[in-house]
Formats: sequence, C-alpha cells, structure tokens
Amino acid sequence: MWVAFAATATASEPRDESQRWVPSFAIFFDALGQKLEGAVTTGPVMGPPLPLLPDGGCFDTRSQMKTHALCPSLRRNPAKILSDDQGSDTSVAPLVGVSLELMTPSPIDGWLRPRLFVHGDGAAAFSFERNVAGVEGPGEFALPPGIFINQPSDEQGNLEELSIAGQGSRSRMQVKRLVWSGGGGIAFSFDALGYRVRVKPSVEYLHQEMDLIGVVHRAVKLKDPKVSRVDLSDFRLISLTHEEQQGYDGIGPGLDLEVDTARLGPFVSSVYLGARGYRLFGDLETTFSETNNFGETATWTFQPDRWVWRGGVGIRFRWLPERD
Repeated sequence: MWVAFAATATASEPRDESQRWVPSFAIFFDALGQKLEGAVTTGPVMGPPLPLLPDGGCFDTRSQMKTHALCPSLRRNPAKILSDDQGSDTSVAPLVGVSLELMTPSPIDGWLRPRLFVHGDGAAAFSFERNVAGVEGPGEFALPPGIFINQPSDEQGNLEELSIAGQGSRSRMQVKRLVWSGGGGIAFSFDALGYRVRVKPSVEYLHQEMDLIGVVHRAVKLKDPKVSRVDLSDFRLISLTHEEQQGYDGIGPGLDLEVDTARLGPFVSSVYLGARGYRLFGDLETTFSETNNFGETATWTFQPDRWVWRGGVGIRFRWLPERD
C-alpha cells in the first residue's frame, strides 16, 4: 500500500521545467547601433548661364551685355556645383519587438542542465536620418530672411548666391522600420537565492534594410547685379536627388541572462538582459549618381561599418502549466 501511495504522489508532482519542451514569447526593448560612413562629390556647373552658345554667360544688368562667364560669387569655386565632402556618424535606433522561442528538454539531469533553444524575432525600428557627409544646409530654396518679393527699388541691391537658403549637399542613411533576427544556442540553468537563472550563449542572425538618400541643391545666378526685383527668378536652382534601399545581413555571437520572476497561471514570467554583435557580410559599399538635363552630376557613396551592436532588456512568458 505504501508503495502505491508513493507512486501516486510522485505522478501528481510537476516535472522540473528542464525536463520539458518549453515554448515562450517575449517583448523586448533594444538599441541597434553601428557606425556609418559616406561621401558626396559634384561635377562642374554646365548649364545656364553657361550654355554652349556664343552669347552665353552671366547677364550684366548695368551694361546690358553677357560676360561669357559665371556671375561673380563669394564661393571659393563657383564653377563647381558644391564642394566635395566625406564623413561619418553613429546610428542608434531604438527597437521594440516580439520574440518566439522554443527550448528542448535537458538530456542531462545534473550540472547546469544544458538545453538547446531557437528563437525568431521581429522588431520595429524608430530611427532618424543620419547625415554622414555634406556641406551647407540643403532644404527648400528660399530668399534670405528680411528680403521680400517686389520690394521698392530703392531697397534692392545685389543678391549674393550664397545668401539663397536651401543650398547644400547630404549623404543620409536611415534604418528602415522592420528589423528581423533569429538565433539558437545552449541554455545553462541554475538556482540562486531562490530564483531559476539561465545563461544563454548563442549564434545570432540579423537582417536590416536602410534608406540611402543623396541630396544636392545649388542656386546659380543668371544676372548681376540683381536690381529689377527681388525673387528667385534670376537664379537657376539645381536640384539633384536620389534615393535607394539596401539590405544587409549579418551573423555573430549573443548572450542572454534570464531570471524567472513569477507564475501567472500556466505561464512563468522572466526578465532578461541581452547583448548581440553581428558581422555584416558581402560588399557593403553603395555608390550612385544623378545627372540633370544639362549634364550636371552628383555622386554619393555609402558604407555602414562591418559590425553592428545590439543590446536591451525584455520580459519573457514561458508556457509551463503546473500539471501536464
């Protein structure tokens, strides 16, 4: 009778979670960071006031003649659209996502109870455009502050090219909204201060996409001096822009430290800290150009760093009913 009672009691006791297949889902808050490099180069001014005609050039309103040259400008090199530039910046994109995980039973009922696990993640990135190269401040073309259209002639004067707002160049990069990742590894479990703790080294995979944005804006003066009226009609506004999307894949090491916290019905909740490092593979450099109908050209180059880092916190809900 005592043997039968002991067998019945043992059968009613829940198995240790390390002896089960355990599915789980998690909500995490991470930061995804990497260094970015870029460059922008431009060619010469080739359109008006320099058309390929004998009478081309800047129109001098004083002499009513064309000068066969660009209008005078305070730019260092007015014959070039804009100065070339190269630089770098660091992108840090907050991530909010969910993760699905499956953990196997441990084949060893002993030291650290090692178990295999795999997971897949999807996250939304809340990133901003990062300016990695460029000069001045490209934007919407506009008159300088304090200048109004059709103001009286006695208040008008020579309007310098550099005073027109919205000129400049940029090479910009931005992480797109969706970021996908996954991985697998071995979980080691032990008890400390009454809590179940897991250390989870892993091999991780990342897929992210970026918007690559190139902008060049330049105002080229057509008449000198400008005295008839004050607006943008005596300037030719060069606008060269191009945008592409590029995907990047990488693999690398990961490590999570997870602690069980409370039972919520059939779920056991846990909190964890995670860190990842991904090495991107393939050719990371992207170059593209844009040319207008006058043959004026701008070229942009983009290259993210080979390594991407990631870290954050999460809360996991593991399916562990008290009775199977």
